[in-house]
Amino acid sequence: MTVKNDRLELTKAIKFLNANDPRLICVNFDLTNCDDVKQFPSNHFSNSGDTTAVIRQTESEKRLSRELAMSRSLLMPSELRPFGSKAYDEIIGCGFLYPEKVATGFVNLINSSKVLNQVEKIQISNTYKNEPTVYHFAVNIALQLNESATRSYIKSHPNVVALDFARSRKFKTYSMEHFYGNKESGKALKGKVIILGVDQSVEYHLVPTAKGNKKMSTSEIFANIVCQLIE
Repeated sequence: MTVKNDRLELTKAIKFLNANDPRLICVNFDLTNCDDVKQFPSNHFSNSGDTTAVIRQTESEKRLSRELAMSRSLLMPSELRPFGSKAYDEIIGCGFLYPEKVATGFVNLINSSKVLNQVEKIQISNTYKNEPTVYHFAVNIALQLNESATRSYIKSHPNVVALDFARSRKFKTYSMEHFYGNKESGKALKGKVIILGVDQSVEYHLVPTAKGNKKMSTSEIFANIVCQLIE
């Protein structure tokens, strides 16, 4: 499902989805940066160059936060920084947008070292110190759909796996505008897993297929990963 990259548009989309009872809403949006962040010089150390950040929640962020909190089943994005370290943690972006105890999954994709913007692998999970294991965004979706098959895959594969685009998979793709304009019925969304992201022309990667590299949005990449885990 695609929507404009805008807080108010995302709020409107979440509200519409909540009204149509999907099985799971997966918010594949960059929520790393808050709208209103001001940097001020720190007074702790002279000539240190340190700054203090003051974050104010905007009205659009308040509305989005309220709508997300009303979702019955929700998956939101996080990051792991930096990849490859033995002591790296799950990073939540603009924290006040995340409802309490919401499920999160890191969205990191491992790119090719030879082809610019080509995705080759993903990391399935990460364990940081004594914290619970955290999983990739797509792995969390797969766990929701078929936990037994997903755990079997995790157990039988290394933690970093190559992406398999050998199979040609098709997914129903909608623009939120189609629903707002009554070109599609919201009833089609009942009981479905919805990956909500921006338009492919705005945000995409290259993936290797049998017919060569193909442009693909991260939402479609995640959907393919889910199938790879449970097929």
